[in-house]
Amino acid sequence: MGYQESLLTSNDFDGLCTRIRDLGPEYFDDNWISFGNSIITFKRDLTARIKPPKIYPAGTRFLYVIGDRHWQRGNDDKIGIDYDLIFAEGFANIDEFFKLPDGAFENDFVLHSEWEWAGTSIPHGWEDG
Repeated sequence: MGYQESLLTSNDFDGLCTRIRDLGPEYFDDNWISFGNSIITFKRDLTARIKPPKIYPAGTRFLYVIGDRHWQRGNDDKIGIDYDLIFAEGFANIDEFFKLPDGAFENDFVLHSEWEWAGTSIPHGWEDG
């Protein structure tokens, strides 16, 4: 077990979000996983430093995932839909995704839009760090 930040996407992004809602927060709490409260949309093509490298085109949408590293390893069928889960450090400019001017929801790299279901704000049991 260990803490990991990742980005989660699918060719069927809307279906992915629906499946996450269907599973409910209890499933993710039980697996020590939580989601950020926004959808991150790439404003330019960005390459994930994975093997083999993969280019995600402008317009690709992701959910920000935080929590247990073990659950986030591999792309086996954990949620019942095909998905890509890329560790945050797989993107060379990941820090830029979250550097937003005060009150802004976008920068040169990404647009953040609200996602109405974000599970718990802190993975279960990690309240004290």
